[in-house]
Amino acid sequence: MTISNDRNYKSIRALTMQAHEHEEYSEFFYKPHTLISLAILLALLFFMVQTNFLENFAATISLSNEENKAKSTLSGEFKRNGALIGVCIAFVAFGSIHLPNTLMTRPHPLFWRALLAVFTLYAMFITYLFLLPLDEARTTLKIFDQDLGK
Repeated sequence: MTISNDRNYKSIRALTMQAHEHEEYSEFFYKPHTLISLAILLALLFFMVQTNFLENFAATISLSNEENKAKSTLSGEFKRNGALIGVCIAFVAFGSIHLPNTLMTRPHPLFWRALLAVFTLYAMFITYLFLLPLDEARTTLKIFDQDLGK
């Protein structure tokens, strides 16, 4: 039996990378801190809801030209879009804590987990668009540009 067939064998490169990572970053960043992160996320979302930050942000994104800015009110559309933005923030925060680490370690594994959560949201949105009829998909994409479908 060779040493590489042993289940407990770890390559020298893997051992040096693990040692390098733990020397480079504080141990604080390698533990999930689920309750602390949940409390921070809930406080952030509560703040955003109480100050109407999400609705104002959604209104800023969707109102691009001057004539639409004159009509800006906190309508139901802006509240729905603000709620969707809040859901995306919550999913990225959850993903950055609970998704598995990738092979990339720099700048930090937390960054790559958050990026993986953003890519997952993107894949779900594209799948949603593919399942819609063409006219509905064009209407949905008007969130990004009002000139689509003209």
